[in-house]
Amino acid sequence: MAGGMAGSFLQLLALRFFVGAGESGATPSALSMISDLFPARERGKAVAIYFFNTPIGSGIALTVGAIVAHAYGWRTTMTLAGIPGLLLTVLFLLTVKEPQRLSAQGGAEHERAPPLGRTLRYMLSQHALLHAAWGLMLMHIAINGFGMWMFPFFTRVDHVPGASAGWQISLATYPASAIAIFITGALAEYFFTHLPVIRAGDTRIPQNASSWPHYVLNIKRGDVLILFDIRRYESQLDVFARMAAEHGADIILF
Repeated sequence: MAGGMAGSFLQLLALRFFVGAGESGATPSALSMISDLFPARERGKAVAIYFFNTPIGSGIALTVGAIVAHAYGWRTTMTLAGIPGLLLTVLFLLTVKEPQRLSAQGGAEHERAPPLGRTLRYMLSQHALLHAAWGLMLMHIAINGFGMWMFPFFTRVDHVPGASAGWQISLATYPASAIAIFITGALAEYFFTHLPVIRAGDTRIPQNASSWPHYVLNIKRGDVLILFDIRRYESQLDVFARMAAEHGADIILF
């Protein structure tokens, strides 16, 4: 909301930086809660439902935001965009309770979390984790840059009216993303359910790329990594597959 009151580019940049910093903690926290609330056999479906927020929310925001910005300007749009978040924050605080901590296998977790300093030192000592984090950061810069580029391209090159460009981009992009999330979630859950019959110790990796560095650390020679590249040649999966292969994993790509 404060972005609508920015008086200069630097002020807007700083405010958007804080928005990104706040949003970055949402998915790790959400995946942790999902792991505590759902047994292992149901987590695939729960994670897929959670990640529906990206295509649905982005599609609605782009469609409505374009119409509001065209009618009232970008400042009003940014101010109004913050209101649903504030309302949902109050609702979340009043209705959602801290779940009981569970282990990766679904049992009660009795061990205390290590101190933050020890955790940070461990992370900094893992070169593979740092390389994956830097690679994913650069990848997201490119992906988000492409997303920001689409709207000006539609309006300046194809001369699509601003009020219409939002829903056209949403219609061309986000339904396919929603379908891909559902398909990959269902297939991953199917494999997670049935693979233990023939191979013990299988793990389902969440669809959010920001969580992948943690799993790279646990990959060892002889592991089999099954990847679903529904959108074909997705850069995140390419980076992840290459790092897994460097750790000695065998890659199966669909």
